[in-house]
Amino acid sequence: MSASREQRVHELTRRVEPPATHEGLFHPWYGLATLLYVGWITWMSSIPRPAGVSHLILEYGLNLGHIPLFAGLTILLVRTITSKSRSYLTLKACAWAALILFSIAVLDEVHQSFVPGRSASVLDMALDVMGIGAVLLYYRLSALVLEGA
Repeated sequence: MSASREQRVHELTRRVEPPATHEGLFHPWYGLATLLYVGWITWMSSIPRPAGVSHLILEYGLNLGHIPLFAGLTILLVRTITSKSRSYLTLKACAWAALILFSIAVLDEVHQSFVPGRSASVLDMALDVMGIGAVLLYYRLSALVLEGA
């Protein structure tokens, strides 16, 4: 048998490997966690504030809570949309995440304007954006370091 024929026989008789698993474009479990987190934010912003009960320190504490609240949402969304084969966030994915998260923050503030004792606030939006921006900046800087390595 010639070498090329042996090679063809070997090609035809070799064990067929199953196809590689599809890595997927997103993580479904993180997607579910992200949706539940958005639902939790919506539920919390649906709770009316009793009239006449206001404490300055409590108000500032609740307002500052927007930063870690939306930072957590950003982490979940980034983990959802980041490809399983890539450990960092691309610039395009970062832009989509920012758009989605900003939309959620705006909708949350609009929703609060219809809840008794609550109102839409530019300060709350700014704090939401700070939480979103801090996490996206971290992921993009990490990407630049990994891409440069």
